[in-house]
Order: sequence, then structure tokens, then C-alpha cells
Amino acid sequence: MYKAIVETATGRVLNRIVVAEDSTWTPPEGCEVVDAEGGGQIGDVWDGNVFQPRTSSPEEFSPDIRQAARLRALRAIGDASATRWGAILQDIVLALGWV
Repeated sequence: MYKAIVETATGRVLNRIVVAEDSTWTPPEGCEVVDAEGGGQIGDVWDGNVFQPRTSSPEEFSPDIRQAARLRALRAIGDASATRWGAILQDIVLALGWV
């Protein structure tokens, strides 16, 4: 069953997920889950009754995408930091301000 993870404060759809009907999964704080079988694409807005199409440009989301990429890189570095090369790579990335 498709669900939309909706940011409660703005109504913006942050993600679409598949959740089993018997799942006990709960959304992150500040979000709600809405049935998305009939729509609800990422970036759309939930007005409480229906999903409204996204009216903003994709560039609006690019800071979030860049931040997510930085966090993934930092996590990978953290995982690798147990090795000598991982620690060196972490120093380089931090010195260059990539994260």
C-alpha cells in the first residue's frame, strides 16, 4: 500500500513509501502518513483532503538533495574511519569543507 510521508507544518510530500497493512512503523517527528494510492508525488502538497501538484521548481529542493549527499558521504567516512585510510579521507573531506 503506497503512503506519502507528509511534513505536517507545510503539507509537502517528502517521500512515497510502501507499508504493509499490518506494519507498526511510525513516521518521523513532524510528519504524518497519508494514503497515496491516488497520487501524492514527492513535492506535492497535501491540503488535508487531496494532493495538489507541486508548483515550485526542482531547484528549490537542491539544497536538501545536496545536504543528503553530504550526510551520506559523512556516514560512509565514519564507517571507514576505523581504517587508516578512512581517517585520512575524513581529514581531507573536512579540510576541504565538502561536508
